[in-house]
Amino acid sequence: MTPDWKTLESRLGVEGLEDFNQREVVARLEDLEATSDIESHQKAIKALSGAFGFAFFGFFICFSVLAMAVPDYWWTIVLKFVLFPVMFFGFLAIAAFLKRDTLMKVLFRAQETFIVRSAALTSLAEKLGLTYVPAPGGAPESLKALAKLKFLSKRLNALTDLLDAHGGQEDTVEAAIASGLIVPDTVVLGSEEDKARFYRQTAMGQAFEDGFEGQIGDIRFSAMEWIETVDEAPDRYHLLVALKAPFRLQGVTQFRARKTPWPKHPDEGRLEDVDLVPDTFNAHFRLRSSDQVEARTLFHPAVVERVLALAHGDPFRAVAQGNWLLIDIVGDNRFNLVDIRTGVWSHDTIRQTYEDIADLREFVEIMAHAFTLRE
Repeated sequence: MTPDWKTLESRLGVEGLEDFNQREVVARLEDLEATSDIESHQKAIKALSGAFGFAFFGFFICFSVLAMAVPDYWWTIVLKFVLFPVMFFGFLAIAAFLKRDTLMKVLFRAQETFIVRSAALTSLAEKLGLTYVPAPGGAPESLKALAKLKFLSKRLNALTDLLDAHGGQEDTVEAAIASGLIVPDTVVLGSEEDKARFYRQTAMGQAFEDGFEGQIGDIRFSAMEWIETVDEAPDRYHLLVALKAPFRLQGVTQFRARKTPWPKHPDEGRLEDVDLVPDTFNAHFRLRSSDQVEARTLFHPAVVERVLALAHGDPFRAVAQGNWLLIDIVGDNRFNLVDIRTGVWSHDTIRQTYEDIADLREFVEIMAHAFTLRE
């Protein structure tokens, strides 16, 4: 059940929220026409997801077989380096060609909704003292590659330009790519160089959405969503929150709740398990690092005690690297003010979006306190 306006005003510390919402948010959404045949539209989206998912795993299998079959001579290493992006985008191109009519229909229906949704969320975020970034990092590399294909409409270039114009948070996106948090949980065969290339190429093709930036007290934060596509199962929505690390980190430290996969980091071969006291920590979480001393400095006893208070069984992962502490949480589709695919919205989805932002702010404060990022 979505909260009432009084509850939202109390949690967000803003008065007059209902009047503002009617004037700035609802007024924009009322001009948006929902898709008349939602069921048909959802089938089209499912067909696209299946086609591109099949293309991705087809590439993965073919390249893995190739990597194992050829010997490790200098020329074969160069060959694999060249073939990796060619095969990756080649499989995407085949899927796009086979589903080109469906692809263009879905993309350009979503474009209209994207513009209206972005304007509404921008106004909403400004009211709450935040900055909204509709497409963090701009258009994904996979979409830019498709835009170069002659058999697709030239209007696809206009879509990539639109996403680039609504981009931002490039430093956070780059940190997320480097962390390994946004790579699906798949096993990659081949050398360490092959794995690193595969992880980065996969991450760079990932689309981000609903980015927020702001400051709570003395803590700057950045957040965004990304979607993990799962074969024969509903998509998984991830909220990625980025905070500045308490000190410059020389190594890589990964942290996860039990029964949650490790991030796919290119340096994972150098990471070793770190056991902490008390034993209750090890019952709920796992910790590994390339620098045992640094990991124990970051997870000192006060941090361990605070992190244990977060043990609710939710899928939860974090990576501390360089200047960043990045936290990834699986959950519902947050900030879903209006369905980008169908244009459907309601007063419940609006209030839920306000509640999602309130949850985000509270989570940032909890994590900043847990990792002593504030006094």
